[in-house]
Amino acid sequence: MTGSVGRTALGKLGITGFCCHDLWHAWASWHREAGTSSDESKDIWGGNSRVMVDCNAKFAIENRVATVARIEACRRRNVPKRVTLRQ
Repeated sequence: MTGSVGRTALGKLGITGFCCHDLWHAWASWHREAGTSSDESKDIWGGNSRVMVDCNAKFAIENRVATVARIEACRRRNVPKRVTLRQ
């Protein structure tokens, strides 16, 4: 929000350090977490670059933990059993 009305409203809510660009980060992140692709987000937002979407869309830490756990489970399933060679 800009202008004195925006600053007053944010101040009454106790919100400090807010920038309108924060809304873009939130929107892009919500879409990323919902499974919207970068290309889809770019088309919905009207942006001109997947890079812009990728730079602004962040995953919540919970999603990162779930992703790492999924990769680790896959790795464990695909690790070959130890082979012992006999002479």
